[in-house]
Amino acid sequence: MIYPMIVAAGVGRRFGAATPKQYLTVAGKTILEHSAACLVHPAFATLTLVVARTDPYIDELLPRLTTLHPTIYRAVGGDERWQSVLSGIEEICRQGGQDDDWVLIHDAARPCLPRADLDKLLDHLQTTQASAVILATAVVDTLKYATSGQINHTVSRENLWQALTPQAFRIGVLKRAFAHASQQNLSITDEATVCEALGIPVQIIPASRSNIKLTHADDLPLIERLIVDLD
Repeated sequence: MIYPMIVAAGVGRRFGAATPKQYLTVAGKTILEHSAACLVHPAFATLTLVVARTDPYIDELLPRLTTLHPTIYRAVGGDERWQSVLSGIEEICRQGGQDDDWVLIHDAARPCLPRADLDKLLDHLQTTQASAVILATAVVDTLKYATSGQINHTVSRENLWQALTPQAFRIGVLKRAFAHASQQNLSITDEATVCEALGIPVQIIPASRSNIKLTHADDLPLIERLIVDLD
């Protein structure tokens, strides 16, 4: 089984808006609705949605989300991203998820996931012997390392990849990785990070650069154009 999860527990401090960025409206729908629409697929029977405990928006939005995913389970997010994901995994296990099943984790702020990339990832999960697989795109820009506003040196982009979502993991493997991260008090930026820390190989599926994450306000016009093109 493959259990999709959307992590929507963030409050968007970096974005700087009064409304969490997943609830901003683009092309007539919220970012979260667009992201949820990206995960409509015959392979998925349910969707697990992780939201903040004090989220004031989700109850009003939920009826529209259920037109996309008739069966939605909710989990309460934590202070850190990994705690939110773990809460989602615990909810999936209550649904019957087993350690050998896959959890497919997608950011609520990535509303431009191409269907072809999702299909490519799901096809790979049918045959891989790995326990961790992510979408990623090769770094193409020249990278500079700078301190105090001044370039220190140029970083080689060879073999560098930008991690995207969805990221897919065997449930049991990710639970073990989170336990290790908690014990070691590791800094975690994505789920692949915790697997790397435990020495678990993480495979990469090359994917489209259009699968961008809403991070800054000036991302919105580009995201709107991409969404229109995807439709």
